[in-house]
Amino acid sequence: MSSGNYIYTERTTSWMLTNGLALGAGPFTIRAMLPVFRQNSLMVTVSSAGPIPIGGSGTDPESDGGRGGGHGTPQIVGSYALTAQTESLSVDTGELLTSVSGYQMAVGDPTANLNLAVYQGGSIGFSMNVGAKAPVTGLTGFGTGQWDFGGSVSLSHRIGFSGLVSLDVGYWHLGDLPDFDLRDPVLASLNLARLSVGGWALGVSASAATAVVQGYPNAYQIGASVNRVGPGGTFGVNFALGLTETTPDLTVGLNWRIGLTRPRW
Repeated sequence: MSSGNYIYTERTTSWMLTNGLALGAGPFTIRAMLPVFRQNSLMVTVSSAGPIPIGGSGTDPESDGGRGGGHGTPQIVGSYALTAQTESLSVDTGELLTSVSGYQMAVGDPTANLNLAVYQGGSIGFSMNVGAKAPVTGLTGFGTGQWDFGGSVSLSHRIGFSGLVSLDVGYWHLGDLPDFDLRDPVLASLNLARLSVGGWALGVSASAATAVVQGYPNAYQIGASVNRVGPGGTFGVNFALGLTETTPDLTVGLNWRIGLTRPRW
């Protein structure tokens, strides 16, 4: 759940559920995800990286009229979720997609990404990730009707037996709306995580993204997470606080990862 006023006088609250499957083979991991969301206003539009308050198709986001209503242009909502594993601690980027009115529900565009663990030696790790969002739902399904694609790199350093610090930097090309151009954002996050002997993982993070709309402030968030790591999967809770008008005031989430099977190669 994320909630915030953004640049408007009315609060937008979004409930999001993202399901996905991941398959790992050697240094490669491929993921496919499909979001479903429920939102109470048309002020937040959807894509692949960070929130921007546009206020609806044909509405000037800087005007006071844009602070009161719109006509369903999709909005970007994004978050960072720290996930701890038994063997290693990692950071996953999850998408929160939403743009509906009067607490309606909608299915978002599917997203797929491929991660490559380039190097893992001693306490240092380096990985690369590429991904894309397919315009399946289009404007009627609260999407932009355009492809989004991007990539990121991650550098991590293990601290002792159970600590990890990581830096992630990424770039996304966002498909433009029919009557509104979106800037391609650069994103970065700094993450600290610690896994206790009892299987509890604690994490804190700070993230930033350049403005997607000309004249808007950059997006900044801070967050924390608590995860329970077990042999069958990882379960946890995470929250984040937005520091600028282009982020939700508060984001709270539950996350779970369940192992289904192990390949024999």
